[in-house]
Amino acid sequence: GELVPLPLQFYISTMSEATGDNVPPMQHTQQDPILAENVLEVESASMIKVYGLVAYGVVLLAIIGAVVYYFLGEKLLKKKKKPDIDIDDVAATNTVGLQDVSYLASELHPGSTHIDVLMAVASTPENIAYGLKAYELKEKARKERIQEDLEEAKKKKNESTSTSTSKDPLINLDDDGWADDDDDDERAKAAARAEEEKKKEREQLQKAVGKQKVKLEGIDEGVVGQLWVESTLSKNGVWPPQDLGVLKGKTFVYEGKKVSPLDHPGLRRNICMITGRLNSMLLNNHPDLLEAASKQLVDDTYFKGSMEFRGRCALLLEAALRTAVACRNYPLAKTIVETVAIFKIGTTSPDKVDWFNGVMEKQYQVLPRLQIENTTIECPDEQEMA
Repeated sequence: GELVPLPLQFYISTMSEATGDNVPPMQHTQQDPILAENVLEVESASMIKVYGLVAYGVVLLAIIGAVVYYFLGEKLLKKKKKPDIDIDDVAATNTVGLQDVSYLASELHPGSTHIDVLMAVASTPENIAYGLKAYELKEKARKERIQEDLEEAKKKKNESTSTSTSKDPLINLDDDGWADDDDDDERAKAAARAEEEKKKEREQLQKAVGKQKVKLEGIDEGVVGQLWVESTLSKNGVWPPQDLGVLKGKTFVYEGKKVSPLDHPGLRRNICMITGRLNSMLLNNHPDLLEAASKQLVDDTYFKGSMEFRGRCALLLEAALRTAVACRNYPLAKTIVETVAIFKIGTTSPDKVDWFNGVMEKQYQVLPRLQIENTTIECPDEQEMA
């Protein structure tokens, strides 16, 4: 009746049979690390495959995106692309952009000359953009005008052909035989007068409704414009300008290429107007211009544009003067004041006082003067000046 203790292996075996586990318990505990390692290897291999598929998908999407951009995206971007500076025709003559003010402040210094100031004003970002826009509009008008002239010539040719074929001599015989030559001459003259009257009426109608053809240099005979100005200045040794001031050695981007100031059509137009203004005495009294003006053979795309350009330059000169005063740059302020006088009067030097007086007396019968009687500067009730 004495109880004998059973070995521990007996209890472990009995528990294994009860749970249905045929693996010996002692071996089961020894295989846990091996099984865990095998599971990790399987999971790592699966994750590598997943990451590989993801990377392959990303590369494939990138290739497809590049193809779509090449064929479609570039065209859409070109359509939506806007110019670097949007030009408002009204604001351009009434305001000065911050970008222009910054440009003037960076280009001008106490040692700047009158030409430096004028060339800096001519080459501000908005002024260049405005000049380029005017140039492009002029070229567009020229192309349209050439096309209109070709169509009109073709139409007249067809009309003359149809008229000549309708005048068959076999059906224009009168009762006595061939028509009299004098009668033909009279009818021809009457037809020419009638055609001339119709032409005048058409021109008056087009002028009334604002559709009159604009006179363009290089298309209409005798019309003067920018090319005439450059040619006249060149004959007098002032074109192209020998002194470009702050523009010397600089390049500007035009149609994706870096070009010199005179190779940029918008900037060249501005420089031509600056040079023309400084030599206004030479141009305004030139016989060719006086004759063209009397016959209304002036290219408005240039001369009317030059008036607008002078208005913008006046605003920019004022902005430059305000900047110089705000920075207490008094030498530059003095130079800008002299430049304003040069530009307003239309001369190359502030020393031509006699010429200016003569022009004022001839046109206005008065000499503009500013007389300062009291030259003291003081602050009442203050010990020091503010």
